[in-house]
Amino acid sequence: MIDTIYTKHLGAPLNWTAVFLYHGEESSGMPHSHGSFQFTCVMEGKFFIEFPKGELCEIGPGDAILLCPEMSHVWRSTPGLNTLAASIFCDSFQPGQYGELSEWLAPWVRGKYWKAHITGKRVLLHMKRIKGIIASHSKMENSLLFIEHLSLLADFMELVSGKHRIPQETRPSTATLKALYRIEADYMKDLSLEELAKSSGLSVSRFSSSFHAEMDKAPIQYLNNFRIGKASELLLYSKLPIAEVARMTGFSSEHYFSRAFRRQTGQAPGAYRKRCDTE
Repeated sequence: MIDTIYTKHLGAPLNWTAVFLYHGEESSGMPHSHGSFQFTCVMEGKFFIEFPKGELCEIGPGDAILLCPEMSHVWRSTPGLNTLAASIFCDSFQPGQYGELSEWLAPWVRGKYWKAHITGKRVLLHMKRIKGIIASHSKMENSLLFIEHLSLLADFMELVSGKHRIPQETRPSTATLKALYRIEADYMKDLSLEELAKSSGLSVSRFSSSFHAEMDKAPIQYLNNFRIGKASELLLYSKLPIAEVARMTGFSSEHYFSRAFRRQTGQAPGAYRKRCDTE
């Protein structure tokens, strides 16, 4: 069983944050990935993240992990142990937005993960501040929570940057980047190929060819895959009706969404939610 201590939608790029209490043995049940960067920090207890090829990563008190979009994984909490963890789901950071974070949390960074240990004292300090903000019922609650969660994420990335170089090996062209940022900002809207091409500053034919060469997907295929990733998060971590999930992720109808979701994941949205159910 999982208790939600609190959850907040804080706005881009920190889409939403939450604190969960996992009771006993739980599992996400099957390999899955997200359309967002998923940051998780354990305050009490521990759990495990299993990656493809059997790689197992233990996350204990003070440990934090950042899963990039398209990083397939299964999480498992520990039998007989309560685990308290904070999570942040965020989109890519716009160029220059919050400094170096824009280079780490970028649209071209996919299929990676980083782990670091934040000292227990620093984690508890962040959590104390977060709880204090929530308890205060301040009119500035969301703004204050945004700042505190951004600070927690920055603490983590500071530790990661001491061990790893900023990912740059697959950075796309400026034209493709403009389209990627447009997709992240407006994926819930009715985006056309022509609009994406216009965002990139190229003709439709040149944009389509360039985008496919760099991202290994046609623009509309990438857009739909991105939408499915966002829908997967909502199916896993919310109780929204499937029709509402479809609407919030830019699909014109529940029927079209179900067909696209099944085509990409091999399962209908309802079956996916049931198999991965964390309640």
